[in-house]
Amino acid sequence: MTDFERQRIEAAYDEYDKVDAATTRWSPEVFGNQLIVAERRRRILEAIGTPTGLILDLGCGSGGDERILRDSGSHANVVGLDLQLKLLQSRKSLIENSVSVHGSGTALPFANGAFSLVILSTVLSSILDDAIQAQLAQEVLRVLASNGRVVAYDMRVQNPQNRSVRPVKVQRFHELFPGGTITSQRVTVIPQIARLIPRRGGWAIYRALGAVPFLRSHRVTQVTKQS
Repeated sequence: MTDFERQRIEAAYDEYDKVDAATTRWSPEVFGNQLIVAERRRRILEAIGTPTGLILDLGCGSGGDERILRDSGSHANVVGLDLQLKLLQSRKSLIENSVSVHGSGTALPFANGAFSLVILSTVLSSILDDAIQAQLAQEVLRVLASNGRVVAYDMRVQNPQNRSVRPVKVQRFHELFPGGTITSQRVTVIPQIARLIPRRGGWAIYRALGAVPFLRSHRVTQVTKQS
């Protein structure tokens, strides 16, 4: 990864922290955010099942996806890797046999075929450079075992309030992971709409909105590497 792209990503996340500290945008107290998190958790659990082997949580941040891995009932070993050291330092392991690694997804310090599952949560959309995005995907394929899987949660439409990210279309997954078996489903009600949902009858409203395809802002995509 180039120094420019690394610095751009780090600056973007610093800005997210400032905005989050000053607003309730992603506050867990906001009911709409609770709805988003609950659906995301359910969809990812459906995708990963109960994984075995060694798992790579690439772009793990402070470890939020470990809650999902814990809830899956998996006893697999987990490696959390992130570009930002300060996030890794705040990462609190919620499952046994979990370690943190500071590094870049474009130069993974792991052996070929080491992992049975790689989780990518809003990683690809954070990379604006096509070549770097492709380099990361190549590294993921390298460390993924035959018949191993990538489970990615990412944006499918542009967020007009955030130009530091971009959507990842299904066609782009085919370009990044050639030869893989790819399935994808739309999830997550557009956050700006979800945050307006009241508590009374909120779950039913969220499900009704989620039934409208163009109101879903993200997707969960699975890639299976062929042997």
